[in-house]
Amino acid sequence: MSNTQSSPLADKVVIVTGASSGIGAATARALARRGAKLALAARSSEPLETLVGELGSQTALSILTDVTQGPQVQRMVEATLEHFGHVDALFANAGVYIPGEVAQGDPEAWAHLMNVNVDGVLRSVRAVLPYLLAQGQGDIVVNSSVSGHQAIHWEPVYSASKHALQAFVHGLRRQRVGKGGRVGAIAPGAVRDKIW
Repeated sequence: MSNTQSSPLADKVVIVTGASSGIGAATARALARRGAKLALAARSSEPLETLVGELGSQTALSILTDVTQGPQVQRMVEATLEHFGHVDALFANAGVYIPGEVAQGDPEAWAHLMNVNVDGVLRSVRAVLPYLLAQGQGDIVVNSSVSGHQAIHWEPVYSASKHALQAFVHGLRRQRVGKGGRVGAIAPGAVRDKIW
């Protein structure tokens, strides 16, 4: 375990959505090693509880959250504030993946993807932003994709969702100029997780 006392993340409170697996769980572990306190949100209770057990209840809080449900997202932020007293950052990571040919695709599945990948991020940001603005600091990081920069022909709907996130991040960043805090996106390529 690294020396967390000298880490700029020591005792910072970070909400991580989609924390039960993949990039979310890996990010939670990395943040915990650097001394952050974590509000871990996802739909799957068992993996969340396992991760909290691994990281320790002093470090991590499990919050069952479906980012497609506005009241649950608001409760996620409220539970974080009740438990830790403040929030310093949001890592909006929850997402789903659908590849395939548009001609054979399922529009209902696409609508669900957009609800998670785009609307879920918007809901999460909207829920936490008033608190970050009130304290004049706090960061928002959105998990986008290389597909948000280059439309990929085998995943056009997924690419569209990530392009939407890039536009949102750029616009929100400009709104927050001079108000404290940062807004950014990461753009991973292929990651070895349940999707792949």
